[in-house]
Amino acid sequence: KYLNISMGEVALAFSSRIHIPSYEARVTRHRPEHFMALFDYPPQRDMAVQAGILRVRGSHFDILPWTET
Repeated sequence: KYLNISMGEVALAFSSRIHIPSYEARVTRHRPEHFMALFDYPPQRDMAVQAGILRVRGSHFDILPWTET
């Protein structure tokens, strides 16, 4: 289910959810079922974490800050 979702779709979903240009959210895969998003500005990251959930094509992703664990 998650493997069919592209990094571009996740970037567009972030763009829509927190109202930023899609090119300001660089998204990569982190394990097959997770994504990691890097934002150009810390406030964008904070807004994404505050949003809590990202919905992409009917799938829901929890938005959490990255930690080593």
